[in-house]
Amino acid sequence: VGQKPAMMQETGTFTDVTANKEQAAAIIRTHLWSGFANGSKGLLWWCGFNLGQLERPPYEWSAMEGELGLFYKDGKPKPIADIIKKTYEDIKKIGDLPEKEIDAVVITSDGLEYDHEYLKAIVPAFVFAKQSGIDVRFVHYNQDVPESDMYILPSLTSVSGTGSVKKYKEMTARVEKGADLLIVLDGGGVGDFENLTGLRSGGVCDSKTNVEFDYDGEHYRFCDIKPVRLKSIGAEVLCSDAEGNVIFSKNQYGKGTVYVLSIGIERTIMENMPEALTSESDTDYYKFYKTACENVIKKKICISHNKNVFLTHHKVSENEYIITAINYSPMEQKPKIELKEEWEIQNLIGSADIIGKNDCSVFKAVKK
Repeated sequence: VGQKPAMMQETGTFTDVTANKEQAAAIIRTHLWSGFANGSKGLLWWCGFNLGQLERPPYEWSAMEGELGLFYKDGKPKPIADIIKKTYEDIKKIGDLPEKEIDAVVITSDGLEYDHEYLKAIVPAFVFAKQSGIDVRFVHYNQDVPESDMYILPSLTSVSGTGSVKKYKEMTARVEKGADLLIVLDGGGVGDFENLTGLRSGGVCDSKTNVEFDYDGEHYRFCDIKPVRLKSIGAEVLCSDAEGNVIFSKNQYGKGTVYVLSIGIERTIMENMPEALTSESDTDYYKFYKTACENVIKKKICISHNKNVFLTHHKVSENEYIITAINYSPMEQKPKIELKEEWEIQNLIGSADIIGKNDCSVFKAVKK
């Protein structure tokens, strides 16, 4: 959002209760590869050595923070130190990456600014986009909205969540010319709603309720939410609940398409069932994003059909890309790469066929 170079810090697992030493090392390997693939300028680790033996401020203030070092107090490295060294050696073999390709713009809502509430929208938005096969950049609602083929408004909680009238009209004008837009309603709204979406609202539910529906082979259940009651006045209904309220829809708007999801799945999941974002979830909540983003997905030279493996695409030339494939799960994964037939893979680090737990493979995609 700040459009400034950034680096990672304040990461890790704190104690052996959160994760044992081997698990902590595996997690930091994922963080290092993820930072590398997504443009981080490095990792700052604040404590070189365990400090629990020191009896002076600030080291005596928190018992939990006495064991945050990469090395034990006797100088022996922890597993996490060995992993950092090994991963850095692999990253050096690749060298600097070109900037990753960006496929969509996510615009934050002004209704989620207090006390980091915005994270409840943008963290799931990032995960759902990656599981769908695309990369996004984030824009604050008061910033200029860049040109894009795809716009996403996650967990829209405010009527002014899309910024000024001028910026909103700029975005919808681009949709009219051929861009696509996904609006995820969460108590907020947008201007010219009926014309833009092909939907008519019957109001937001007065009290919290449970909503169940089926979509694309999945059964979804959301509890204790206040959904908006929607009916189609021209939109194509992709799914609805048992009472006939539209849950997910698409509407032609000029040359572009506007998708509407009537449940704020991002914030709902972060507040009530964050495990839905992990490899342990049996339900694929990203499918709404995948449907809405289908036009930009088609432009990718390769995608992964494994929701635990995220790709980044780095264009070297018209005939060559460097692809990172990061396994975010604690189990070995087959990335299930689908590559356009005019391209072929050359492995650089690891294999494009299988990736170890919390690890990364890097390969070239070269035009035949």
